[in-house]
Amino acid sequence: MAEASPPVEVDHEEDSTSLNHKPKSLVIFCDGTAQDGLLSRTDHTTGKDAVTSTNILRLSRAVRRSSKLTGREQIVYYQPGVGTDADFYGRPGGSRLSVVAYGTTVASKIRDVYGFIAANYCAEDDICLFGFSRGAYTVRKVSGLIETMGILSQQQMGKFYLYWQYLIDSSKGERPPTPPEPIPIKVVGCFDTVGSVWHGPGNPVLDALSIDDNKLVPNVKVALHALAFHENRPEFKCTTWDESNKSPDQIVKQVWFGGAHSEVGGGYGSPELADISLFWMVDELRTGKLVDIDESMIEGFRSPVPENPETRLWGGTMPRNSWAEYGWFRQLILWFLVGSADRLQEKEITSESIFHRSLLNSPSKLLKPKNMITLDKLRDVFSKELPRWGEWNPKLADLGDFELKMQRQWNQKLDVRSSMPVEHLSQIRMLLEGVPDAPRRRGFTSNAALTLLKYTA
Repeated sequence: MAEASPPVEVDHEEDSTSLNHKPKSLVIFCDGTAQDGLLSRTDHTTGKDAVTSTNILRLSRAVRRSSKLTGREQIVYYQPGVGTDADFYGRPGGSRLSVVAYGTTVASKIRDVYGFIAANYCAEDDICLFGFSRGAYTVRKVSGLIETMGILSQQQMGKFYLYWQYLIDSSKGERPPTPPEPIPIKVVGCFDTVGSVWHGPGNPVLDALSIDDNKLVPNVKVALHALAFHENRPEFKCTTWDESNKSPDQIVKQVWFGGAHSEVGGGYGSPELADISLFWMVDELRTGKLVDIDESMIEGFRSPVPENPETRLWGGTMPRNSWAEYGWFRQLILWFLVGSADRLQEKEITSESIFHRSLLNSPSKLLKPKNMITLDKLRDVFSKELPRWGEWNPKLADLGDFELKMQRQWNQKLDVRSSMPVEHLSQIRMLLEGVPDAPRRRGFTSNAALTLLKYTA
């Protein structure tokens, strides 16, 4: 049995890698279970992998290399989700089913992200963490590690696994060093955190690394969480932040959006609902000047308008019943192991929760209502808690400028070839046709003008 050593402070002496350092932003994206952005597409073209990209992938692709807000270089790290190991042809390898179901390899994802930060971080750098599903669980555990032992030097990383072992079991390994000063994390942005990690059936891993799963780490300046209102699978139970110990200078926003788990985080073939949560996250990053995102790319990533756009209401897409999509045998097994409950029954949604305005347009009559909730159901439940004749109404998050802009464009057709709303392309075409020599005067080649005209014809 290893003897616990006394706490050691982190040595912050600068090494050769940090001399003459210009502060930068480390922007880390951890994708959801079984999601690999390098095998999916964001261009909405035909093909079996089209329109399967998550919001994490779409965000990572839209980060500017240099921030116009801060002048800092923005270094992007994208990590595929748990259960994405694949061969040269993109085919899954190993026992992928159990890995996906139990999330057993999430520990290696946490270590990889921490290792990337330790290898690249210098004093005054910004750390920005984003994740979906178990990827959100990953970045939240990483933020906890940074609070616990700071960011290890290159020399100290040789003992990283000893420190890891101690955090799992204090009778093993070696006690990690204590950071003399908290290392700030600029933002943690999550899409529907799933904290369900299992050693096996009926054997969950709780509060791994001695970090409470619901903990809001005090050195996180801004915490953003988009939550799935309609998710009802027991193994996808969400893990919200506990805001009871939130400090006055922390900004925490946890907002409920219509849709199941992958309708809020992205990954389904019809991403209309995922667009709404993506636009919210981009707006928060924009308003807070947290990460510089190319908004024109985000606009191009939005889902194409269907043939009858008048039938598609903003936020009015019929949510999927994830539980009902399971076969009866899997439903039976899960019911036996962990039961089934919506997020109202799990008490994740309360009368004080904040909801996105688009949820007001969510259908009140569902195609598959079993184990599903609606705002009407919440009104019935929460109104009973009020004095006689009182009626509960949801607290709604305000829409930002970018969200309002995208709401106005909701049913504008998107030109897939250029990823730009057709209305904008038509305006460009009119300008070029009305002033034939404009491209020449502004330094464009005639080929560029012809290309623009071709795509707007």
